[in-house]
Amino acid sequence: MTDESPVDWVLVDITTADPLIGQLFDGRYRVDARVARGGMATVYTGFDTRLDRIVAIKVMHQSLAEDDAFVARFHREAKAAARLSHPNVVAIYDQGSDGGRVFLVMEHIDGGTLRDRLRSEGRLSPAAALGVMEPVLEALAAAHDAGLVHRDVKPENILISSDGRIKVADFGLARAIETTGMTTTGLLIGTVSYLAPEQVSTGRADPRSDVYSAGIVLFELLTGAPPYDGDTPLSVAYRHVNDSVPAPSSLLVGVPREVDEVVRRATLRDPEARPATARDLLVGVRHAQLAVAAAGATTALRPIADAPTLITPLRRGRGPNPNYTRVLRAPGGGRPPIVGPVRRRRRPRRSAVALLAILLLALAVAIIGWRLGVGSGHASNSKGKSSSAASSAAQSTAPAAPTPIVTDDVRNLTFTEAKAKLEGQGFLRADKSDVFSETVAKDFVIDQTPVAKAQAKQGDVATLVVSKGPERVGVPKLVGVPKAAAIKALTDVQLAVGTQQDAFSETVAKDIVISAGKAQGDPVAPQTKIDLVVSKGKQPVPVPDVTGKAYDAAAKILSDLKLKASRTDAYSSTTALGLVVSQSPAGPLVSGDTVKLVVSKGLPPVAMPKVLGLSRREAVKRITRLGLQVILVDFPGRRGSTVIDQRPAPGVMVPAHSTVTIYLF
Repeated sequence: MTDESPVDWVLVDITTADPLIGQLFDGRYRVDARVARGGMATVYTGFDTRLDRIVAIKVMHQSLAEDDAFVARFHREAKAAARLSHPNVVAIYDQGSDGGRVFLVMEHIDGGTLRDRLRSEGRLSPAAALGVMEPVLEALAAAHDAGLVHRDVKPENILISSDGRIKVADFGLARAIETTGMTTTGLLIGTVSYLAPEQVSTGRADPRSDVYSAGIVLFELLTGAPPYDGDTPLSVAYRHVNDSVPAPSSLLVGVPREVDEVVRRATLRDPEARPATARDLLVGVRHAQLAVAAAGATTALRPIADAPTLITPLRRGRGPNPNYTRVLRAPGGGRPPIVGPVRRRRRPRRSAVALLAILLLALAVAIIGWRLGVGSGHASNSKGKSSSAASSAAQSTAPAAPTPIVTDDVRNLTFTEAKAKLEGQGFLRADKSDVFSETVAKDFVIDQTPVAKAQAKQGDVATLVVSKGPERVGVPKLVGVPKAAAIKALTDVQLAVGTQQDAFSETVAKDIVISAGKAQGDPVAPQTKIDLVVSKGKQPVPVPDVTGKAYDAAAKILSDLKLKASRTDAYSSTTALGLVVSQSPAGPLVSGDTVKLVVSKGLPPVAMPKVLGLSRREAVKRITRLGLQVILVDFPGRRGSTVIDQRPAPGVMVPAHSTVTIYLF
């Protein structure tokens, strides 16, 4: 079963007589039982006699079926929605008209709606709420990828089958209803709690409007009710436009901040700030699911008004740190769950451990040295001369001091050459430090330590700064990219934007880069300025005045300017037959736009006046005053003075300036 936009469904007594039950639509679909009735349609279970399967049949109310604009839009939207194939979308099998009835044949879902689940179970846990929203957003994402907007996302249009599968119904129906006179009233009656602000203020909707409605549904799943209520639908709509949706955590204890963030981003009043499509919002939902699973938020939440104080700041050092929170006690006892990040105690840093080890080692060396010094003192006192002799022997056998080196200048040599030269001088080795250079060729030495001519010792280590050559980055893809994205792509690779020139383009959309100063992949130095040419869209075309011209001539003038012409015929008392009476819009337009032309059908017809019983003179006066010509037919043998008959009859519409006949006696 499904809910019909825009009025809530009511279940009906299937025993009530219904003239449609038992009928066969289109010679194929048998109407079996009435299930629900809404403000726009009635839903029946039915049977496809050709394919032997149970179906759902939605029959639009007669008032809509008599509206040609609605029927045309209904058929177009049904065809578009039927092309949408996704496991979380209620499939549309067929649509048509039969005996003045407009109907839609859909996949039959054996189950209920999300509204039914909310009524029976109340609000859901964060895990369950996100679990419901994931397939809903999968369905909306598939629609947005296909260029479709639902326009009426709400619990009544989300179906849950008996085996737990979730499907979204009624894609495109809200758009079809927009062609009727019920648009404003209907939407405010049935869907006002889920309308995006731009739908209220401008009537327009795009994928971001579906994102907003999905965010309201998630809020209701978590809290048990939509965020706004009011005495009238208009007061609720006003709040969507002027108020910000509160965070679920402001109403319930323990809502993970990631869930708050999903609701916040989806329900931002500015559509430009929301996720662009349901697929973008789905990424946030899946991230929140991971956070909810980690926090163990699997049970329904408790309103803050009913709950004890559960959250207190953890103290670290001198006072509370608002970034760390823990539940100290939970309702009903038991181990409290963590509702905020609790950071583990940090391990001592390795640098502190190393410093302590060095200090201990130094102390040990000092103690050993002190003890050896004391022992040497005692020995020298007891053995004076022998100690002195031993000392002289030790001095004669000690190694000689390292030979000093005057460091060679190895700049402008290759690293291999410089390394060999320094090690030949007596350096232990030469380490390498690579840097980019715009002036020194790759692999050549830029600088050295020790510097040239400096004193060093054999066995020292030298360091050589070696050129990696000029630093270059590849120019990213810019042509065909939106201007803002192109600028970001340049800054991401440390390039800069040069001149920005705007130009009209018949083929490139507005704000898209037409050309760039460098081709994609060209190697350039960092901070190089790249010039951009950005499209201003199609060049405006001034619309000439073609009123008073024959339609074919007017259409030719517009065609030469790459504009299209559409024609509507209407009677005119001021413009001759076949000439253009009026045109719109006034312009300027761009190539490919359409100018609507109203073409004269000539003077409007007039109604034949009633002249029976009038005198000859008065009858002629009334007829000719309407611009009609009159033929007088007298009774044979005499000149008539009174009208006894007229052709055509009174009230009949006749062409302007045509001739009528009256008979006199």
